[in-house]
Amino acid sequence: MEMSREKVAVVTGANKGLGYEIVKALCRKTTASYLTARNEEKGRRRSRTARTRPQAEIPSAGHPPKVYQTDQTLIVNFFSLVDFCETISPLMRNGGCIVNVSSSSGHLSRIPSQRLRERLKDENLSLDELKVLMQGYLLAVKHSRDVEDGWGESPYVVSKVGVNAYTFILHRRLAPRDIRVNCVHPGYIRTDMTKGEGNVLPEQGADVVVQVALSDSRGQYVWHNGTPVPWCGDDPRIWIDGKV
Repeated sequence: MEMSREKVAVVTGANKGLGYEIVKALCRKTTASYLTARNEEKGRRRSRTARTRPQAEIPSAGHPPKVYQTDQTLIVNFFSLVDFCETISPLMRNGGCIVNVSSSSGHLSRIPSQRLRERLKDENLSLDELKVLMQGYLLAVKHSRDVEDGWGESPYVVSKVGVNAYTFILHRRLAPRDIRVNCVHPGYIRTDMTKGEGNVLPEQGADVVVQVALSDSRGQYVWHNGTPVPWCGDDPRIWIDGKV
């Protein structure tokens, strides 16, 4: 039986916010899109009502202890993303693409330690070695050594740097299959996660993600204005956004 050549998109975390707007943008471009969410009912509801604006569903829970915050941030932002990509990539057709949503926090300059930066940007770095680095960071947090060891103070930064490092590992591995792998900083999105303080609407952030998904870009870190930026150079917040 001949395999369908229809383009299919799978969007994770898509029941609201940026993910939901990405689904809507892809649907406008007649791409068959699968909306996925951790809560099945919310996901089904959003897939049926792709016309309404997402509502806030995550209440503010204050500031959890740093070890717990670090553990959960790494699970959600890094390890779950890796697990999903590792599961789905063998099932993808040659010539497909993966776009990982990153952040300005994912720029390598955000890691203070030169030793860690050199390790993370090493083109011979394997996924197993990257996971060991991330687990080592969590251990450093548990022993209050994260700043001393050169990771800096932000679990979110480390998780997104991990996402970018993984993106480039995956790009190198899947290049022989012509599968394009990129990561995108969509801007400071006004969502529940930013408590409505972002300066970019979800639909605006979705535009650059979809643009990269439908382009021939490969192995790139793309800024919110569509500019590919070096991962290991000067902080683009300075030379693109004019701020730090």
